[in-house]
Parts: sequence; structure tokens; C-alpha cells
Amino acid sequence: MLQTVTLPRPPAPVPRAKPLGLVALLRVLATNPLEAWTDAHFEEPIVSGDLPFGRAVVVSDPAAIRRTALFTVEGERDDICSVGQTVAAHALCSGIFANRKRHHLQPGVGHYGVFSGRKWANQIYPLVRNMILATN
Repeated sequence: MLQTVTLPRPPAPVPRAKPLGLVALLRVLATNPLEAWTDAHFEEPIVSGDLPFGRAVVVSDPAAIRRTALFTVEGERDDICSVGQTVAAHALCSGIFANRKRHHLQPGVGHYGVFSGRKWANQIYPLVRNMILATN
């Protein structure tokens, strides 16, 4: 009989009513960045704001993503992320035009072979590079 082991999980952070100050923000970002999120992060599809070190944008609705390209790669023999998981991003990111989306399923490659080794260098990377050049 198999025994189920439940690992402890920290409680979900409670959304804040207003943004944190500088010192509190830096402390929270070092431990759990989700604790810095305000109510707006859960109510609005896109939240942007000025931080001490630059501007940040949080997109919580994939359909709101528009001004980028999307290239997903999967390994045919991936035993960690099964085939179909990354291609699902194409349906979720419905705001990206179809001509800026591409998916590639690499035959004979497992999870780690997708981004390392000869097949990465000779077959996958050229596709990624060409997608970047075509959509830049």
C-alpha cells in the first residue's frame, strides 16, 4: 500500500490594500514577492507601478499579453514536462497575433536535451534565433 506524504505549504499571502514602503518592500521581495501584491493584482489584468529600482508590470491575465512573440519548445521524450503543456500557452495568450506565435516539438529529446547539447545547438537554437530576428 502506497503512503501519501503531504509536504507543508506556507499559507497564501493576503492581498494588501496599498503598496508597501521601500524598506518593507525590499524585505518582502527577498522572502516572498507575492506578499507585496495589492488587491489590484488580483482584480486587474495588468498592474503597473514605479518601484525604487524601476518600473514593474504584473500581468495576471495571459490574454492581456499582446506586444511580444511566443515561441514554445517541447521535447518528445520529456519525462518532467509532458508534451502539450507548453503549447497550451498559445491558447492562453490569445492577445498575441498568430503570426507571432510558434511551437516546436523536438523529436528524440528529453527535458534537459531541449536546451543543451547538439540538438539544441544545431536544431532548436537556430529556430529560436530566427524567431527572435523575425519578430524584433
